Amino acid sequence: MRIFEKCKFTKPCPICKTKKTGDAILIGVRGTEEGNIMQAELFHIECIELTYHKEQGLLVQKVE
Repeated sequence: MRIFEKCKFTKPCPICKTKKTGDAILIGVRGTEEGNIMQAELFHIECIELTYHKEQGLLVQKVE
């Protein structure tokens, strides 16, 4: 996973809804795959709080 340091957001982070500059990662949008290409959105690293559901093999982020 590549980290973009001091990234300037042009669209709000999907979790905190702000455009503040900060370290970020790109996360692919499910259902947008075309061959080896996928649309993605930037998320602040500090906003991500994943939970691993071992039985289902899922990483989950609650977004309110």
